[in-house]
Amino acid sequence: MDDGQGRPLRLGPLPVAAFCGGVLWQLQAGALLPLAVAIAVLGLAVGGAVFLRPRLAWAVALLALASGAALAALHGHRALAQRLPATLAGEGLLVELRFEGLPEAGEHGLRGLARIERVLAGPPGAAEALDGRRVSLRWHGHGQGVRPGERWRLSLVAEVPEGARNPGGFDAARQALALRAVASASISSAQMPLRLAPASGMDALRDRIASAIATALGEARGRFVAALAVGDTRGLSAADWERLRQFGLTHLIAISGFHVGLVAGLGAWAVRGLWWIAPGLAQRWRRPQAAALACLLAGLGYAALAGFSLPTLRTVAMVGVVALVSSLRSHVGPMQALALAVASIAALDPFALLLPGFWLSCGGVAWLAWSLPGITSAVDLRAFLRAQWVASFGLLPITAAFFLQVPLAGPLANLVAIPWISLVVVPLALLGTLALAFAPGLAGLLWGMAAAAMDALWWGLGRWPPALGGGLYWVAEPSPWAVALALLGVAVVLPPLGWRWRGMGAVLLLPLLFPSVSRPLQGRVEAWVLALPRGEAVLLRTARHEVLVDTGPAGGEAVAALRALGVREIALRIETAGNAGRLGGVARVEAAFPVRERWHAPGQAPAGALPCERGRSLVLDGVHIEALAPLPVARHGVASPCVLRVRDGEGRELWHASEASVWTARRLPGADVRQVGADASRSMERVPARAVIGGPGAVLAWQQAMEASHAVATRRPGPARLRHWPADAWHPGREGAVYLAAAGSVEGESGWRLRSWRALQGHWWNGQGG
Repeated sequence: MDDGQGRPLRLGPLPVAAFCGGVLWQLQAGALLPLAVAIAVLGLAVGGAVFLRPRLAWAVALLALASGAALAALHGHRALAQRLPATLAGEGLLVELRFEGLPEAGEHGLRGLARIERVLAGPPGAAEALDGRRVSLRWHGHGQGVRPGERWRLSLVAEVPEGARNPGGFDAARQALALRAVASASISSAQMPLRLAPASGMDALRDRIASAIATALGEARGRFVAALAVGDTRGLSAADWERLRQFGLTHLIAISGFHVGLVAGLGAWAVRGLWWIAPGLAQRWRRPQAAALACLLAGLGYAALAGFSLPTLRTVAMVGVVALVSSLRSHVGPMQALALAVASIAALDPFALLLPGFWLSCGGVAWLAWSLPGITSAVDLRAFLRAQWVASFGLLPITAAFFLQVPLAGPLANLVAIPWISLVVVPLALLGTLALAFAPGLAGLLWGMAAAAMDALWWGLGRWPPALGGGLYWVAEPSPWAVALALLGVAVVLPPLGWRWRGMGAVLLLPLLFPSVSRPLQGRVEAWVLALPRGEAVLLRTARHEVLVDTGPAGGEAVAALRALGVREIALRIETAGNAGRLGGVARVEAAFPVRERWHAPGQAPAGALPCERGRSLVLDGVHIEALAPLPVARHGVASPCVLRVRDGEGRELWHASEASVWTARRLPGADVRQVGADASRSMERVPARAVIGGPGAVLAWQQAMEASHAVATRRPGPARLRHWPADAWHPGREGAVYLAAAGSVEGESGWRLRSWRALQGHWWNGQGG
């Protein structure tokens, strides 16, 4: 029998979910399990599964949970042991390396991944720590001539990867774990760069195909064809990504698991056609086994062209499971194949669970298998429409959790884009890639047809009717419990459960879509001093309102942090000085949030704003905000920065000095500035609990002059000042943004407490290296 099947392979989703739950718990924990404990737990779990053979579902789930946590801990210890030692951070090295992946060269330089083959010169221990290891690389202002797969001799400075510095910010340490990079490095000019060998390998082949597409179509027109053919997204602009996010289509542009499955299916159809043409082949090789192997090889080849991204690896793993069980004359259902693939990825590379690609890829397949298990026809229009709804709604919690956004037009846009891209654009792009080897002219024609099809879709998205919705709904950074409840809610809302349960499932989504934002009590205030590059911004939060002091540089990092903190509206926006580091982000902030009132910096006069000068004040929720400097008329023709005093209902004071000097402080009403020789006369006076925020050049002097309990710099001090920076003064350096809030009462006086964003996160990968 050609297509007979043996015993079905059974693997329920419960043990896989428990195993992944154990991995997730350890990944999100504040500390890893001790190495000896992790080894013991893993040994006990495996021994219990082998020798006891538990038949109870809860016992199997418990063993899977324990083994997942222990295995993730072992991977974590290994990753920390391989991380760049702190003693090598900042040291100059001379290395030979090979560029991996597709390095991206832009106007600011090159960034990408590289594997260090040999350390030629450096401090003791550098070769043992970095030889054969991968690093994330930046080459500021250079690197446009670097091709993937090339070998270079370069001098570089390596650093320990940093974690997220702000709420909602990019976590480089987490990304380094997922990419197996042990350090982040920047190219220095200590030695002349030298190219040692030309490009070679699969990455070089991908680059040559992308270059051929750009030559045939032009870089602008061929950018989507290159992305879908070989996973090269270097040609996509920020505006392209913005529109893709607006319509929830980012998962389609990078090569997705569905595209790999499509190619694998074409391999199976090719075998079926060959066996139909030559029936005698069935006597030598059973058709199901041959088709499974063809599926695996075709999917593996396409995944290699995509750079073995995570969604492609998941699909290849699923195809490999099907091929394996087919060779054993067994069969496996889609949910069992997904469970085996997920368990394999989580066991071999648990850090993949830190990336959104894992959840978007596996989650989409899981929801389809859960909700539409009985679909047998690929041309059932009703089933197709249901599948689009299931995929869009099922991935909503994952999109909101990782990207803090929900594309409002996503379900409708995907209804058109998924079949158009997957069944028209991708096949044409792949046929053109196959034709490149023997008919370059035909390849250019097929790529041109793919580009025309993509241009038509892009044109339609640009003219999307406003009545059908659009834009993005932003959510605050959710808690793990809110995400778990939302996933449970999706499982309840989607079939196969009845309609009577779907209202309860919708309620479970509310904590994710409308999260409760932590706020101070009435009459209290808290502050977030954001960690921004080359700029400053401070968020003041009362019981019901937000005040933004300065907006940081023009990069937009402040907007991302404010959205992650749940800011919807800014009651008052204050500019303390007129420099680019404090005003560069005004346009982005104004576009992202409605602002009710503005106090402008000295020397500036935007329309509708009030001057930030002495006498200006506002009371919000029992918190008094007032400007104490400068005077309405500037002295000597030079306006000093705006100085703010924030006083809560319990007498605590928070001063924002900006860049003002102590000379300004001595002339402010109510400052109680200490004068030289007057310490004895003021020793018995009660000084209110104070904290001072300001630039690194002013905050320490203000703290000493005002006898403030805490000082927080609004940006990281420069190298010269950092060497003499006191340990009890805070700044948004390696520990990220600084959170300042009212402390508990001590001997009748209440003060301030400070925490860093890294401490609030509590992730184990934020250590300083091995």
